[in-house]
Amino acid sequence: MEYDESKVVELIGEDGTPVRFEHLMTLEHKGRAYVLLTPVEPESPDEEGSVVIMRIDQDAGGEDCYVIEEDEAVVDAVFNRFLEFMDEPDDDLE
Repeated sequence: MEYDESKVVELIGEDGTPVRFEHLMTLEHKGRAYVLLTPVEPESPDEEGSVVIMRIDQDAGGEDCYVIEEDEAVVDAVFNRFLEFMDEPDDDLE
């Protein structure tokens, strides 16, 4: 799978190792910003083409940080908006 190196972000996994993701899109939902990422190097075939949705928050120092969104209703709503964007025709290609 090819990816755009300029859109790659590196996050630290739960076990402390870096994990690389390609930034697909940033969306707003109900006043909050969400980032949609896909793994650059999936660990299993099940992860191929998967999308990770994280909320953009600020840490104690005021820096942006990504937080896993645990509200399934929010995740579903953000993912559905992502699908709507993906289904829209790209006017730049014409």
